[in-house]
Amino acid sequence: MRRLGFDYASIEPEIKAETDELIVVPAVIAREIVQPYRDRKAYKPAEELEKAAWTAEGRWVTTDHHPDTLLLVRPDDIRGRIQEPRFVKNLMDPKTQRPCRKGIRADIALFKLKLPPGFVEEIKQGLKKDVSIGFTSEDDETPGEWEGQHYDYVQRNIFIDHVAVGVPVGRCPSPLCGLGVDEILQEDDKCPISGEIRKLGIKESCRRLAAAFGQDAISVLKGEQIQRASPRNQDASVNDVKLEADEVARSRELIRDIRRLRSRSTV
Repeated sequence: MRRLGFDYASIEPEIKAETDELIVVPAVIAREIVQPYRDRKAYKPAEELEKAAWTAEGRWVTTDHHPDTLLLVRPDDIRGRIQEPRFVKNLMDPKTQRPCRKGIRADIALFKLKLPPGFVEEIKQGLKKDVSIGFTSEDDETPGEWEGQHYDYVQRNIFIDHVAVGVPVGRCPSPLCGLGVDEILQEDDKCPISGEIRKLGIKESCRRLAAAFGQDAISVLKGEQIQRASPRNQDASVNDVKLEADEVARSRELIRDIRRLRSRSTV
């Protein structure tokens, strides 16, 4: 079974090229690393990154957050394209300052006319330096250690779907990654609601919350006070709930709010 994941990094302080239509920024989009995912740790081996590098060629870029469809499927979400991804063995180790780490470099070409106002200047000023790759992989349930770090499983057959530029800082910020890798959407396992959302998935959880509580659910996520919860029909089977257009919109807003809250809580 393939797993969907999001890994974060940051843009390198360099503009590789700029025209009236494009701005091109070099990046490290992935590197060999052990990272926490929910309650377990995953290892991205160099050999799997080497095999995956070519899958990033020509993949689309979006901005500020991952699409609510999780994988990038809508033309309106496209803000740029990945160019010249390549596996390298000379990434800088921030601890030793030696070029000895392995990972994937790429150039991120952003379409200026598709970017939000002020986005290019924020990149140049270093205010929009963090990025995230959306990818799928297969779990190899073989535990082990890499450079003294324990891991519970290995990510195999990695396939890069897209890159989101301008996301909140993640688990592999610079100097570990250039415009590159890894924050995992880690969830608070002590929270029963978080656990239920993880089991159901964000979309289904938001659909159920929107169907039962409408605007009240969004207000709670935003920290706003409400008069009272207003369940519409607690006895009805959730599978029988027919969402109208306004409920679909609320579901999408809930997805965005949950992602924003989770990205703030990620260290």
